[in-house]
Amino acid sequence: MNAVRFTIGIGHRYDSLYLRNGTVKVEGFDVEYPKPPERGESRPQAAAGQAYVAPSSIFTAVATQAIYDVGELALSTYLQAVDYGKEIAAIPVFPSRFFPHSQIAVHVDSGIERPKDLVGKRFGAGSFSKNYAVWLRGVLREQYNVAVEKITWVEDEPEHFPEYRPPDRFVVEKAPQGETLSSLLKRGEIDALAAPRAPERNRSPKVRALFENPYPEIREYFKRHPFFPINTVLTVPKSTLKKASDFSKAVFLAFQRAFELYREEVKQGGREDEHSGLSLKRLEEEAGVAPLGYGFRENRENLRTMIQYCYEQGVIRRMYRPEELFLLTET
Repeated sequence: MNAVRFTIGIGHRYDSLYLRNGTVKVEGFDVEYPKPPERGESRPQAAAGQAYVAPSSIFTAVATQAIYDVGELALSTYLQAVDYGKEIAAIPVFPSRFFPHSQIAVHVDSGIERPKDLVGKRFGAGSFSKNYAVWLRGVLREQYNVAVEKITWVEDEPEHFPEYRPPDRFVVEKAPQGETLSSLLKRGEIDALAAPRAPERNRSPKVRALFENPYPEIREYFKRHPFFPINTVLTVPKSTLKKASDFSKAVFLAFQRAFELYREEVKQGGREDEHSGLSLKRLEEEAGVAPLGYGFRENRENLRTMIQYCYEQGVIRRMYRPEELFLLTET
C-alpha cells in the first residue's frame, strides 16, 4: 500500500457508487472520498461520508485548482481547462453520459414543434460553454440543420472560467438577477430550456418535452455517430502524477471493475435502469445504443466529436487531437 493518501472527487451515482461505498478498491493506494466543497468554500471538507448525487458543484474548483488527486469534470470544461493552460490531464473514464435529445423542454405557447422552430427563439442553457449546451448545439446543427447562431442563448449561471466569452456571432443574454431559467420557461419569458434530465416538463402544464419519445431521434443520431455522448471525465492534476505515476492506471482499473458491476446489476434488475434520465434498456432496444466501456481507443471518436463541437462553437481556441489530452492512450 502506498503510504501517501490520495483523494478522489466523484459523483455518488452509477458505477461511482461502488468506489465511494468501498465495494471496489483502488488497489495499492490509500484513497478517501471527501465531501465536496460547500458553496463559498474553495476546498473539499476533510470528513467523508455525506452522499451527493451529481458533481457539478465541484466543476469550477476541479478545473481551476488541484483540490483532488482525481476529480470528475464535465468534458467541455476539461477541454477549456487545457485550452487555458491549466496543469491537468485526463484518464479515459467517463462516469456519466447522456443524449441532449431527452433534455429539451419547451413552453406550450412557443410555437416550437420541431428543432428548426427554435430559430429566432430564446433558449435557456445554464451557461454557453456547459457540456450539455455544447452537445446540444452540435446535435441541432448536425442532425437537424438548425442555425444555432440565430437562437438567443439565455444563461442563469456563471462560466467556470470567468475570462471566457462566447464568440460574437452568437447572441447570449443573462437571465434577470435572481431568476432561474426554470421560472422564466414556466412564464413563457424564454421559449425552450435544456436541463439535465429535463425535469421542467413535469412541473408545469405550460411546459412539455420537445421530443416526448426521444429514442427514435437518438437512433438517428447514433447511426451517424455510434457512441453514447460523454458527459463527465476523470481528470488528474499534473501534481498528482508526480506523487505516483501509477495511480492513474490503478484508478482506471478500479473503474473498469465498477463499470462491469454496474452493467451486470442493471441487467439483473439490482440497480435502477436509468442513466441521465434515459432507460438503458430502451436505449439498447429502441436506439441500438449499448453501454460503452472505458478506455481511450473505444471512446476516441466520441472525444474527437466533442473537441470538434467545442472548437466550432468557440468554446476552445484550437482543434486538439484526443491523444494530446489523455493519459493511458494505449487502453
